[in-house]
Amino acid sequence: MRPMTSLGHWPSRLAAGAFILNSGLSKRDADDEAAAGLHGAAAGAYPFLKSMDPKQFVRLLSTTEIGLGAALLIPLVPTGVAGLGLTAFSAGLVGMYLRTPGTHHEGSVRPTEQGLPLAKDVWLVGAGLGMVVEGVAHRAALRRHRRRKALLRAAGTTGHHGRRWHRGAGEEHGHDHHATRRHGHAKHDGCHHHLGRHGGRGRHDGTAARERHGHGVAGALRRKAHREH
Repeated sequence: MRPMTSLGHWPSRLAAGAFILNSGLSKRDADDEAAAGLHGAAAGAYPFLKSMDPKQFVRLLSTTEIGLGAALLIPLVPTGVAGLGLTAFSAGLVGMYLRTPGTHHEGSVRPTEQGLPLAKDVWLVGAGLGMVVEGVAHRAALRRHRRRKALLRAAGTTGHHGRRWHRGAGEEHGHDHHATRRHGHAKHDGCHHHLGRHGGRGRHDGTAARERHGHGVAGALRRKAHREH
């Protein structure tokens, strides 16, 4: 029986997908001020983003969120793949929380009031990792199922060949037995034929000798009678 995909990950997958998809759609029409604010926060945590135009950054972020949200909501996307995308995206958000000064207490990961909105993104990391584990476990179960199916198919093929071999050996043994019986009958008939042929010839020779002897005696008696006469 083919292992079925667990449905336990779907509540978190749907919630994360709807949340991220809505966030991406809301950024499509961001004005210059909102774009500058988002770009500044991201560039403060990741300096390599400073060279990117704020509007271009917001469009890229919006497209990424829309694509990730749709992948989480579409059942055709494998759970492990969707989980990898969610984990990578949410890890970037948590990294921004950890790198931004004032979002957490000094020497601690506990969020401040300012960093609480960013700290909440940690639940996305947990949801993404859970999907990855679910996907890996499902693939491992599928491999075990296919291996077991292949072993059963191989065992059935071997048993079929074994039955054919036994049947062939039995038929060959039966043919040998019938051939032996036919040879015995032929030998027996040959002996009878040989004996009958030689026995008949002996009987024929004896009869002829007796007839010749009888003719000789009769001839001698006739000659003796003729002389006396």
